[in-house]
Amino acid sequence: MTSPYCCDPDLAAQVFQQATSPAFFDQLEREHQLRPRRGIYTLAVVIWLMIYQRLDSKRTLSSAVHWLVRHAHSLQPLSSPCKRWREERISTATGGYCQARQRLPGRIISSVTDHVFEQLQAQMRQELPEVARPVFVIDGTTLRLPHEKDLVRSFPPGHNQHGENHWPTLLLVVCHDVHTGLATHPDWGAMYGPRAVSEQKLAGQALERLPGDAVVLGDGNFGIFAFAHAVQQSGRPLLLRLTCARAGKLLGEAGLSSRPEIISHCAPRRWCSSILGERVSGEWRVG
Repeated sequence: MTSPYCCDPDLAAQVFQQATSPAFFDQLEREHQLRPRRGIYTLAVVIWLMIYQRLDSKRTLSSAVHWLVRHAHSLQPLSSPCKRWREERISTATGGYCQARQRLPGRIISSVTDHVFEQLQAQMRQELPEVARPVFVIDGTTLRLPHEKDLVRSFPPGHNQHGENHWPTLLLVVCHDVHTGLATHPDWGAMYGPRAVSEQKLAGQALERLPGDAVVLGDGNFGIFAFAHAVQQSGRPLLLRLTCARAGKLLGEAGLSSRPEIISHCAPRRWCSSILGERVSGEWRVG
């Protein structure tokens, strides 16, 4: 995920600049009542360097600042006029970038993420005229976080028969466009503890960020009535997998046994590839 060979940082910087104009950042600062930064580390530069850290294998502040020094000329449109910038006298010290990053509000990151997604989605959808509507697959995962006091409080570690685990655990749900590969802003919460949330609840929140005409795909973990109802209430079609037990409840034992192709799907992993919806001409319609 962080390999330098999975993405060209220079190309990624160009894409970032195309998706985020200077006018967008000016508007963002006004909306969030932020004082404009006129030095080297403007809002746009700080956000891009944070992205670069995720793309770089070292993922250090120093590697990000050194990249900035080498590519100052190409990032000129991202910054406001600055004498040191014009003369390319940018220090390789990390203090300025570190402080600018720490002062960056989390809500700004969310706004930029949503804006970049919308811009790239619109651009890439134009390149796929044969695709009638976007299709998003929704899935969840867990992340182990550093063992720090604040993280342990917000995302408590789990426990097993041997006692408490060490690492804080975060539950994450994200939607990916099947055709373009673009990911929406993720939703997350605690997996354990008094404020624990389920993948299905996070998935319900993620629906709000999907295009109105999107088709929602989900595996057996999301093949439950509550999530299917939430998707249908949002006005979007859905395509969900069911476990054999849930398929039996929906179709009845007689209906399930009369569908050998469903049984064959269930055999290896006890999954059922049924689709919630209306059956038409021997098939299951998305609905």
